[in-house]
Amino acid sequence: MKLCMVHSFLNIYTGCERHLENLVKGLTRLGHEVTVASIYVSRDNLERFKGHCNVLYSKLSDMPLEKTRYATIADILINFLSRKFYNLFKKNSKLLKDCDLALLTHESGFGAMLKARRKGIFSAIGWWCVGTPHLYSFLKPVRMQFGRFTNILLDGVSMLSPHLIREFWSVGNFDLLFTNCKWLANLLTYMVGCRVNDVIYPPVDVEEFKPTPSKTSMGKYVLVVGGRRDIDFSEVKQIAKTIKVVKCGSEPIEGCVNLGYVPNDKLVELYSNAYFTLYPTLLEQFGYIPAESMSCGTPVLTYNWQGPGEIVTDGETGWLVNTPPELYRKAADIWENGYDKKLRSNCRKHCLENFEVKASAKRLVEAFNSYVRR
Repeated sequence: MKLCMVHSFLNIYTGCERHLENLVKGLTRLGHEVTVASIYVSRDNLERFKGHCNVLYSKLSDMPLEKTRYATIADILINFLSRKFYNLFKKNSKLLKDCDLALLTHESGFGAMLKARRKGIFSAIGWWCVGTPHLYSFLKPVRMQFGRFTNILLDGVSMLSPHLIREFWSVGNFDLLFTNCKWLANLLTYMVGCRVNDVIYPPVDVEEFKPTPSKTSMGKYVLVVGGRRDIDFSEVKQIAKTIKVVKCGSEPIEGCVNLGYVPNDKLVELYSNAYFTLYPTLLEQFGYIPAESMSCGTPVLTYNWQGPGEIVTDGETGWLVNTPPELYRKAADIWENGYDKKLRSNCRKHCLENFEVKASAKRLVEAFNSYVRR
């Protein structure tokens, strides 16, 4: 099977890009041929993805924009981006015409992919939705948006873009639609009226993220990973008053042991040696941090909401709570009274069964084969 994975920008390397890379790994390990197409690819990501697949990109990649994050601003220019995307497809039409499926893994590019199918460049197109669509932005809890005025402004402007609105509501014309969690599948079903073909969890490279216990001078600690867009800093700060919390990520939190950015090998070691991973968020559709933590054999304390509430099993691979006071009490109880060590082996087993790269790739291929047989 030949696939084209379409991702608007590969100028940064965060959760969405890691999702894409791991899915590409799984598909290639199963023997499928994969091409990644993007308007902008940074040099680092070009080298990273070229190790697994063919990469197509436009001349925008020659611009010095590697460190910028402008995906939301790009949505405002959706008409311009659609033309850029379509021109990229048209330029490489001889290569792409042989693809069995073109799969969009970002929120920009709906119109270009529909046009490419009409022109015969793609025979089948799909969307793997791995994040909340921008049109849902204003429905997020307002309290989670304080201190993020820029994001609200950009999301608001992008929502007013007639091109974005028109393209978003054209999702129903795609042949296949996947989401990264059941919660998001329900959202698209009731909000847009789309039929979701399957829920495909973003895969974790379990060969890289695996239990790696080692002697550390940090002693007993709770691990927190991510920035303000991922977790509630005020809740972490409250817990850090009575519990030793180690924080990874560029944004420090008062009261924590702040390590800043750490490479993957160090992150694996931190996950593996943590007593548990704390992930207080209400805005995560999947939860790569909980998944990576469990892959390293470390249980997770998080909210029973959206993706994390779906992939963490209460009492078996971690703990689920519903309110901040409950979160504080549970963190203190686990810290003081401990937990059954079987949770650690349960975590690893759960990830091997549900998030391994080839498992996610198999679900995608099976869903496509079911579509072809209809």
